[in-house]
Amino acid sequence: MDNPLLNQKIAQLKAEFSTVNVDEHNARIGKELRHTLVPAVSVTSFIHEHIYFDYNRTLVADVLRAPRDIAVFGRINPLRADFSISPVEHVMVSGSAHKFFVAPAGANVKWAVECLQGNPQDYGAINAAGMYYAPTLPGDTSFNRIRVTATHEASGFVSSALVTVVTSQATLNPLIQVCDVTRTAELAAGEVSRGELLWSLKETASGEGGELRPSVLPDGDHTYIPRRPALRDKTYVLDEIIVTGKSNTQAHASAWVLVTQKVPFLTIKLAANAAAGQVQLQAFANGNPLDPALFKVNWELGAKVTGTISDTGLYSVAQNTTDRFVLIFAWAMHPALGKLEGHIILPLPLARFARELGMMSDKTAP
Repeated sequence: MDNPLLNQKIAQLKAEFSTVNVDEHNARIGKELRHTLVPAVSVTSFIHEHIYFDYNRTLVADVLRAPRDIAVFGRINPLRADFSISPVEHVMVSGSAHKFFVAPAGANVKWAVECLQGNPQDYGAINAAGMYYAPTLPGDTSFNRIRVTATHEASGFVSSALVTVVTSQATLNPLIQVCDVTRTAELAAGEVSRGELLWSLKETASGEGGELRPSVLPDGDHTYIPRRPALRDKTYVLDEIIVTGKSNTQAHASAWVLVTQKVPFLTIKLAANAAAGQVQLQAFANGNPLDPALFKVNWELGAKVTGTISDTGLYSVAQNTTDRFVLIFAWAMHPALGKLEGHIILPLPLARFARELGMMSDKTAP
């Protein structure tokens, strides 16, 4: 834009600026800033109040400097008494005892236990020396999980350990599984002292059992391989897998694999009129209940024989059983198709698995 008046003012300002003593003005401005902008809060106080180097009182800051970045000069708090519980994880048998330690030794700590999973009324006790006494688990409880805590009296620092209390020296899982003859089944076992376990297979019928091999899967243990080809005259083959401790003779556990040689013809469901401690079972074929006037249904207990079952399919739980499941077979003779078979696996104790049992029920029953 051609503006003679504006151009004249710009030229005048340039001429005046060129004659200014820049060094003199810089000195005057710097002096005013130093006297006017005096910080009201010290950097050290600001850092102490807003930046924490606590780490559970591990660090004690003696000197703070902040020329550009923050520098802290201090010492390790001798009253902190940093420590950890040993071991941090432990598996033990119901009713046994184990002593926990703190490292380094000599820390003045207070011991305590709390229930994480299991019976909240009985989760054991620990004395002032760190000796933990595991509870005796009831028959329907397979394990408890407890937290053992040591608290430093002076600093309040806390270190914890996880304790799993089990009912037996060895475990083998899953306890039972159904496997098609064309597939395999994975199993895993463990011993409380992490000792070596010996694996074996017990056939329920000679010459029909499968075999065990070390698993090729990542983190796998052992693989069960059914005997092949499938037996044409059978619906099921039931094998028991057993593990025993190589050095710990008290370590023993077993599991079962039910191998289906063909698709079972019968389906077993729960009737809706089951009483406490009992379940009424009913056999179905093609989605319809078998007519008792035409077919006599026979009932048998398999695997661990726990409880009783009547001729009408009423299963009654055994008193004070520690078993976790019951395998029940049903079969009936058909004039044209021959022997029709089916099975059901019920979880025990029944009262604890009401929702799961409801899913096994006949929804059309009254």
